[in-house]
Amino acid sequence: MLCQQVVKMLVAVVVLFAICWGPMLIDNVLTAYGYLPRIKGGTHKHLNTVFQLMAYFNRYVQTKGLYRRSNVGESLI
Repeated sequence: MLCQQVVKMLVAVVVLFAICWGPMLIDNVLTAYGYLPRIKGGTHKHLNTVFQLMAYFNRYVQTKGLYRRSNVGESLI
């Protein structure tokens, strides 16, 4: 039973990490290889800001949302 909870928690953490950090990492790779401009302007500037905020939001979601609402998280914090 506990093993199932741990596996579910691990999957949830990995999925949230991919959702929150993925857009910024993809943006950085595309910029590094020249598919996107280095100097951001217009809509791309705002998207870049949203991507960075999503990465910071990952920490909040994991600590407040995941760990505190599960029995596994109570033993981790």
